[in-house]
Amino acid sequence: KWTHLWQQETIHKNAPGKPLALQEVGATWQQCRIAKKNFLANHTKFVKSDFFFFTGISAPVVYFVDYTCHCIFLEDIVGSSTVRDYIASAQQSDSCKEMKLQRLVERVGQVLAKMHDEDVIHGDLTTSNMLLRPSPEGGESDLVLIDFGLSYISALPEDKGVDLYVLEKAFLSTHPNTEELFEKLLKSYTASSKKSSAVIKKLDEVRLRGRKRSMVG
Repeated sequence: KWTHLWQQETIHKNAPGKPLALQEVGATWQQCRIAKKNFLANHTKFVKSDFFFFTGISAPVVYFVDYTCHCIFLEDIVGSSTVRDYIASAQQSDSCKEMKLQRLVERVGQVLAKMHDEDVIHGDLTTSNMLLRPSPEGGESDLVLIDFGLSYISALPEDKGVDLYVLEKAFLSTHPNTEELFEKLLKSYTASSKKSSAVIKKLDEVRLRGRKRSMVG
């Protein structure tokens, strides 16, 4: 939802709720409150700190958190488009599309490498959760990561590998015939991350487990 706060155009986001039967309310009220607080905390814990400033990763500014109404007010990335839409548009264009897409996935790989090197797991990586914000000077667009509701801190290569696997599944299902493009993203990630060796190894293991599950049924 869009709203205005302190003369700033913002995104107003509520913590998701689930309708409950009357007999369930007493037993689950406390769990619901905890879950909503966790949702808000995950959305705000990184952007309210200096994490993104010092790592050079862009994310929406959090203007206000209302723990009573379980909602947050985030910066509206004005004029932005999703990476999903950009890829779809570029695929339909005949002019330099390979060069444009290769440069884009290289940047995505670099940003994700920075994020994982700081032991931040996004939890819901998709091309819809990445925005391209136009540069005021007309240069290269800024890549902005959004929707940190499932994020957490972990130094485990396994968790980072799963993060990349989630992106891979979403990327290839949303953008068919882009296997080579995603491999270029991973190459950029590998070249940019100080911890990529163990992460890519775990990604391969997660891929294997995923194929086994699909074969079993």
